[in-house]
Amino acid sequence: LGLSLVVPALGDMSRYGKIRASKPGKRGSAIVDWVVGLVVPKRWFSHFYIVGAAVNGALLVHLILVWQFNEIFFVHSALKGDTVLGLFQFMPSGAEGSMVLVGCSLVEIHLIRRWMEQWFLFRPSLHAKMHLLGYLLGVSFYIFMPLSIVLSAPQSDNAGRVWVFDHWHTVWHPGSLVGLVLFTVGFLAQHAAHRTLAGLRKSSADSYSRPHGVMFETVSCPHYAAECVLYCGVAVMVPGWATVLVVVFSAANLGLTATRTWEWYRKMYHGYPVRWAMVPGVW
Repeated sequence: LGLSLVVPALGDMSRYGKIRASKPGKRGSAIVDWVVGLVVPKRWFSHFYIVGAAVNGALLVHLILVWQFNEIFFVHSALKGDTVLGLFQFMPSGAEGSMVLVGCSLVEIHLIRRWMEQWFLFRPSLHAKMHLLGYLLGVSFYIFMPLSIVLSAPQSDNAGRVWVFDHWHTVWHPGSLVGLVLFTVGFLAQHAAHRTLAGLRKSSADSYSRPHGVMFETVSCPHYAAECVLYCGVAVMVPGWATVLVVVFSAANLGLTATRTWEWYRKMYHGYPVRWAMVPGVW
C-alpha cells in the first residue's frame, strides 16, 4: 500500500510544465496529497542559472586569486591555516589548472546564456508549475555542477606559486580539443532548439504546437541531448568522478523528462512520427 501511494506521487512530483497535470489525482493519503501539492511557478527555472552563474563566477575569481596571488577568496588571511578551509587551499595548478579555468569559463558562458534565454526568449505559461522538491534539486545541481570541475582535477598544494597562464598550450591537446568541440556543438545545438521551442508560443497562453525542424524530426527533445553533450565536453576537458557524475545525473534526469515529453507528444498529436525521445536509435 505504501509503494502504491509513494511511487505515483513521485511521478507527479518529478513532472513540470506541460507534462505536469494541473490537478494531480488524489492518492488516498492527506499527507501524500499535501506533499504532491507543493509547487512553485515553472518560471522559477531562471533561479537555477542565476545561482549557477553566481557560484561559478565566485569560483572563477577564487581560483584566480588562489593560483596567482595565493589568497583565499572570501577568507581572511589569519584563517588560512584552519583545517576546515584546507580544501580551498589545495587547488589544481599548471596544466590542470588551465583546463579547470577554461572549463569554468565555458560553463559560465553556458549559464549566462540559459539565464538570458529564460528572461528574453521563453514565455512560460502563468499556470505552468513544478514541484518544490524538483526546484530544490535543480538549485542543488547548479551549485554542485561548477564545483565538480575543481573536484575532478588533480590537486596541488602549490597552487599560488604556479602561473597557470603559462600552460595555455594544453588547450590544444587532442583530448582538450575534443572536449571543446563537444561543448561547442552542444551549446549551439541547444540554443537553436530553444529558439525553435520559443517560437511555438506567441503568448503566455496554455497553447502548444508540435515543434518542427531537422533536430525535432529525429528526436523529441534534442535540447536535452545537446545539454548532455555539452556536459560531456566539460567532462572530457576535466575528467574525474565529479564531472562524470554530472553527466550521468543529467542524462538520467533529462532522459526521464524527454521520455515523458515524447509520450505527451504522441498523446496530443495523432500520428506523431518521431520514434526517439532523446538519442536516435537508443532512447
